[in-house]
Amino acid sequence: MNACRIVCAILFLAGNLAVGQAEESKKEGVKLTDKNFRQISTTFLNDPANKFAPNWSRLIVLFVLESKSVEVLLGKDEWTWTGLEGEHPHATLLLAGYASGNILSQMNSGVKRNDRYSGLLTLFRVYRTLRETDMEFKQIEAIDKLLKMHKENKLLAHLQELDTKKPEKLSPADEAILRNLIRIR
Repeated sequence: MNACRIVCAILFLAGNLAVGQAEESKKEGVKLTDKNFRQISTTFLNDPANKFAPNWSRLIVLFVLESKSVEVLLGKDEWTWTGLEGEHPHATLLLAGYASGNILSQMNSGVKRNDRYSGLLTLFRVYRTLRETDMEFKQIEAIDKLLKMHKENKLLAHLQELDTKKPEKLSPADEAILRNLIRIR
């Protein structure tokens, strides 16, 4: 029983920290540190269906937009994978899952390089969790295709093929969409 209370207290404090940091970022332009990102993303990935998950996901997307220490490329493929293209109700959570895996891989390796594979592995985890916890969850065909490729051991080859194409940087219009997304959802 005491362990449950401790976990609840930690989640409550982390949720309040995330909300507080988001508000401070708006007011004073406070930047998230790598350490803050690790804490927030780990908390988010441990429970992406938590009631505070939308707040954590906003901070993760904000880190993607503002950090100079990592590189996350968000082109057409990533928009489709995360549900942004179809304005999926859980797009921010799915994007945060993808970004968290991508960024944590870079932080752990010390190499600043977009890591789609690690991003997709955490996206799959968030996607499965949301499907299990939300009875009205709308599946995303692009993710289901990627999961099938992964089961057939073809995902890595597919991603390597995507990497041979010119990587896409975030356009100013797409950045504006993401900034609006973290304000709305």
